[in-house]
Amino acid sequence: MKKELCIGLLLASLGLAGCQKNAEPSASATPAPVGASATPAPVATASATPQAQGGLPFTFPAHQPDVEPGQFAFVPMASSVERLLDGSQKKVNDIRPREVVKAGPETSTIKDRKEYEVPNALVIPIPKSASAKNGDVIVGSPQYSSWEVAIVTDAADPSKPVVHLFKPVFGDAKPEGPNFLSQYESGRFLVLDHDLAPGSHALYPDGDKKSYGFVLKEEQDTVILEKFGGELAVFKTSEVTPIPIKPSLKKDDKVQAPFAKGMDPATVTKVDEKLGRVWVTFDGRENQGEQCFCFGQILPGSP
Repeated sequence: MKKELCIGLLLASLGLAGCQKNAEPSASATPAPVGASATPAPVATASATPQAQGGLPFTFPAHQPDVEPGQFAFVPMASSVERLLDGSQKKVNDIRPREVVKAGPETSTIKDRKEYEVPNALVIPIPKSASAKNGDVIVGSPQYSSWEVAIVTDAADPSKPVVHLFKPVFGDAKPEGPNFLSQYESGRFLVLDHDLAPGSHALYPDGDKKSYGFVLKEEQDTVILEKFGGELAVFKTSEVTPIPIKPSLKKDDKVQAPFAKGMDPATVTKVDEKLGRVWVTFDGRENQGEQCFCFGQILPGSP
């Protein structure tokens, strides 16, 4: 137990809807603010010991999350955390609301049938009193599923909003029907109310180009992204380009939309504000027809 605790403390700074990420199906991870404490805790490095080297070549601020025992946070499943820490996997799986037993300065104890330790870089607190209104873009967890971004369509109960899920839509399919409907539980969702919020998207430097990633967490001018394919990586906030969560768009606007690893120039053909959906045709490939994307995936303007 003592050995496990020591390793957990040293790994604390390890540095999580989604909608269609590409114009065609891919292996890209799908598609969610933690305030810094007044006195920042020391930042441990992922390379502090030989045991910490396996697949974790990055650092991330390791602040104690502002959560109370019994409160929920978005956290990856236990086996996924283990594989990430031992270097056998470079991504995380099944991020959903899980109960916090105890928050510590480097790691937090999480309960999901059994208790396990998680580096604070992978703990995303959920406000107990979270509320949402119609049109809010939020991230939560449908039953038996990892977290998903959605837009609120019925906030009669602001603590338990009914949502339209930002699930993928390919080809001529319509983003309608019961498969896209859910209701998020009280105290188990986050409102995406700022750039680089958990569950938003951003472009990250990838050689001489920029690729399209999913934001897991931002803290102290540092952000953890799921890169194309799901691998985690850490960037300075200044290195990435946030994609607006709720862009103001209309027909014929010039935009950039996800294609392959990055984004290509496109033209808006239709916008559904209630469902948070945007249809575009890619410039020069109009014969391929319309492609359906979601709020939070479209970057206004031309490259």
